[in-house]
Amino acid sequence: MASIQATLNSFSALDTRHYDDAGNHLLTVVDISGIHIIAICPCKCLQQSPFRAQLLEVGLYPATQKSPRTVFTFQLLESFRLMNLECKVTAMSFYKYLRRVTDPVLPHTTPDRYKELLCISRQWRYLQNKLVFGFAHDSGVKVKDGELAYFCPACPQPGVNLSKDWTKDLGDAWKYSRSFVMDGNFSAEHMKLKNDDDFDLTGGSGYFTASPCYRAHLQIADDRQPKSTCHEHKAVNQVHATQKHLAATGIGAIGCARHGCFVPDTVVDFQKGERQVNMDYALCRALGKLEGMPRAATGVKKRLPKVL
Repeated sequence: MASIQATLNSFSALDTRHYDDAGNHLLTVVDISGIHIIAICPCKCLQQSPFRAQLLEVGLYPATQKSPRTVFTFQLLESFRLMNLECKVTAMSFYKYLRRVTDPVLPHTTPDRYKELLCISRQWRYLQNKLVFGFAHDSGVKVKDGELAYFCPACPQPGVNLSKDWTKDLGDAWKYSRSFVMDGNFSAEHMKLKNDDDFDLTGGSGYFTASPCYRAHLQIADDRQPKSTCHEHKAVNQVHATQKHLAATGIGAIGCARHGCFVPDTVVDFQKGERQVNMDYALCRALGKLEGMPRAATGVKKRLPKVL
């Protein structure tokens, strides 16, 4: 077990040194109580864990795995996760709050770790999600598509809410059918990034579908769009509109028609309005998760069922 030690005296926020006079690491510790510069002495025994692992063992999440200079406490990361979820507090507002708590008079003099908070909070949210679904303690287990997301608990699911011999009762197939509804959201726009070095952590294991397979589908799919007879139908009219400043003009998803729950691994990005090639891919992903269900019904927007 790590015998990492920290000094009780904090250093000035203007201190840019990496080590103190005794040779201890000077770390910027971002906590719910404020932003502090603290000297930390790691255990240097031959059998001891790396410095980053020692930090994790005492509840400090390093901002980088190599030579960390900034750490976030577990309490702070969990507080921000819940405040962002329930109170819709942005990372910028949350960090401004921390700077104000640290120095009410001159908050701008405190260290700026806003970008680090953005990155680490995503990692923390992903790790908490893996913990909930039972993947946190074995990094060798591959997470499959949709395994880090909940499906509708009321819909029939083999191994979840159906008996082991449910296949013997297929005479009443309606009891084991699922119903889906498809729709798009054009308010969920995503602008193109200047530095496009971002990457997704979940891949297709959450509600959004895996990007590489989806992009490959768009490259080979037939993109012919029939002429619409609708008047001023936004979803149809935007099919041929190109918005170069946007990476995604909206999102489409498959949901449970009865209870409104999203189907894991079925949320897709739109490039030009609500094209059929986008929703076809999402529907195929949903139908691939029937797990032996005898039939499914789909509806579009008005939820008019069409038995497949």
